[in-house]
Amino acid sequence: MMQDFLQISVTEFKQLPEEEQKEILEKTKTMVEHGEDLIKQHRRIQEQYRRLSGKHIKFILIITPEIDRYLEWSSIERRMHKSQVVRAAIEKVIKRDGEYQDCIRDGIINKF
Repeated sequence: MMQDFLQISVTEFKQLPEEEQKEILEKTKTMVEHGEDLIKQHRRIQEQYRRLSGKHIKFILIITPEIDRYLEWSSIERRMHKSQVVRAAIEKVIKRDGEYQDCIRDGIINKF
């Protein structure tokens, strides 16, 4: 019965001996924990790939006319492309975002 534990109903589960219920619950807990670990690992690998590929990721952003005016002005004043102004602003936010920095510190997101 243990091999088919994912295919039983709650009623069938309740009718199993207590020891077999415990085995199923433990195996399910292990599978969930393993799944969570796999998700974290997958996210780290994705982040590594993005960083190591050396390519920028294209991202389309729809902005208001006011933001466009600012970017136009800022790009002229700073002699930068609009995309560089946006990247610089985002990089400042990243450095100040404590929650994000905690995720990096805890290994949820890898920093390269």
